[in-house]
Amino acid sequence: MFTAHGQALTRSGIYKIVRRHAASLDDARTNRRVSPHIFRHTAAVHLLEVGGPEVSGQGPL
Repeated sequence: MFTAHGQALTRSGIYKIVRRHAASLDDARTNRRVSPHIFRHTAAVHLLEVGGPEVSGQGPL
């Protein structure tokens, strides 16, 4: 993945993008934040729910 300027996108850059878009999903009443970890966990759970093997989600996630 690359930025608009053609530079490689870093892990922290991806985190900042996710946080920017997830900020609208944060719940101030319960003080719960949406994070990249939550996205990864949710994707893994959905993969298991549709019958995917446990280890198959490790690579793409």
